Amino acid sequence: MAPDAEQRYTGAAPMAAELEAVLRRAKAERFPGLWSGLAGIVGVLIVALAVLGLSRLMTPRGPGMATRFSVMAPPRMNPDSDPANVAISPDGLTLAFVARDSAGTGRICGGR
Repeated sequence: MAPDAEQRYTGAAPMAAELEAVLRRAKAERFPGLWSGLAGIVGVLIVALAVLGLSRLMTPRGPGMATRFSVMAPPRMNPDSDPANVAISPDGLTLAFVARDSAGTGRICGGR
């Protein structure tokens, strides 16, 4: 109890009210920046995930798997041995080549 009579509580009820107020303030001040800090962390995580997602979308993809195939020349013709006489379309779906008959006459052949 306080030595000065004016500073003393008049009873148990005012003392209990003052103690409860002190406890409420202590609980409120225990984690004063918890929610703002948590919101900041969540915000940083959202931005990091957005940057990661956008970087993956904007990264050019490499070529697909290689496809191997063989092409036969038309009957009684042989493919020309000059590599310059073979071409693949820009979309990679069509092949054109020169095949020669026994007289040496060339003919353009193609296939998908």
